[in-house]
Amino acid sequence: MSIFFSPFTYAAAHLGVIALCIVVTMIIGFTWFGVIFMKPWCALSGVMNVPESARKKQMLPATITNIVGVIVQSTVLGAALQDIVSTTEAMSIAAMLWFTFTFTVFMTSYAYGLKSWKLLLIDTLYYLTTWLVMAVIIVKLS
Repeated sequence: MSIFFSPFTYAAAHLGVIALCIVVTMIIGFTWFGVIFMKPWCALSGVMNVPESARKKQMLPATITNIVGVIVQSTVLGAALQDIVSTTEAMSIAAMLWFTFTFTVFMTSYAYGLKSWKLLLIDTLYYLTTWLVMAVIIVKLS
């Protein structure tokens, strides 16, 4: 099967898995940014410098953007893990994909943007966590 059709085939056959990935990543995101790292993330990201009305106005578009991102991520990750049965192997593949396509991109962007390395770690380790959890969900439920 062609790689170009594999994600679409995976998505059509695994809508429940993708929906679960969306819900779980939202829970992780709330816990990560709203509880565990709220104070340092707010301070480092500069989000508190934006007026509250603008932050509230942006919440729905940001949430929709996140949902679309998780749909794409879980669909492509699911297609990549179609023949994998080992949770450890799935998590290893997810970690390699995260390092290659998330961490390195953020690292370069944050370096040029003069952003804090602590902010880089908070942001990118959130994605590593979600990718690892999605890999487990995908392998166990697909």
